[in-house]
Amino acid sequence: MKTSVKSYFIFYNPENLKAIAWAKKISTWISKNHKNVKENQKNPDLLIILGGDGTILRGAREFEKCSPKILALNLGKVGFLASVRENDKFLQYIKRFFEGKYILEKRNVLEMKVTRGRVEVCREVAINEVAIQNPLGMVELTVEIEGHPIQSVRGTGILVSTPTGSTAFNLSAHGPIVMPSLECVILTELLDHNLPTPSLVIPKDKSIHITIDDFREHKLLSVTTTKEPADVVISADSKSPTPLKKKDLVIVSNHAHPINLVSFDEHYFLKSIQDKFSFK
Repeated sequence: MKTSVKSYFIFYNPENLKAIAWAKKISTWISKNHKNVKENQKNPDLLIILGGDGTILRGAREFEKCSPKILALNLGKVGFLASVRENDKFLQYIKRFFEGKYILEKRNVLEMKVTRGRVEVCREVAINEVAIQNPLGMVELTVEIEGHPIQSVRGTGILVSTPTGSTAFNLSAHGPIVMPSLECVILTELLDHNLPTPSLVIPKDKSIHITIDDFREHKLLSVTTTKEPADVVISADSKSPTPLKKKDLVIVSNHAHPINLVSFDEHYFLKSIQDKFSFK
């Protein structure tokens, strides 16, 4: 059964020469073989992303409100989020997509907001994780779920990750790998100086409240975009960080718009794990 896609857009880093060349090839192929499918930069049915995981995350975030099908073609090193890794098979799999021979995976997305008193100072969406960190010192945090304190952290910070992000920063922090089909959220401490507690996996519909209780103010960091001094910062998917202050409240909840990743193999994630860890 053929796909019902009527519009597409190709997203890539304009400084990536390889991506530019592939974008031209793919656009030409679609124009030749599917004349009724038009390019749409604002609200595409299909978002084709050329690049590594960082580019895939940027493209998915930029278009998350229109919920396109995302066909990610890996031109980076890792490619955990990519639908296709082998460059010489890009057009082959695009053809398969238009023939309707694909699987659509819904991945939950996080929404993060920071309130300072009664003022909201920051709001972002995250496909991988929300990270609160004091890279050069310690921060004391209290984590609550539905009004119940469940973690007290005195360390360098905490991660709130999606299953998609479980193989990213969360994995580096010794958090669990979670299959993307599970709709949940992962809490992982970062270098806790208290008795370390294991990561906590909770349902995606639970709202997480994190209070910035205390930290020593040295102002050793500076945010690149604003030049604002900082000690403790929060970031979504490693985007430009926002400085946090004592008593700030961070609320992380499930975002209304999941992303729709195209896959061509129901065991793609397991094979990615196998490749990453060189399992035989």
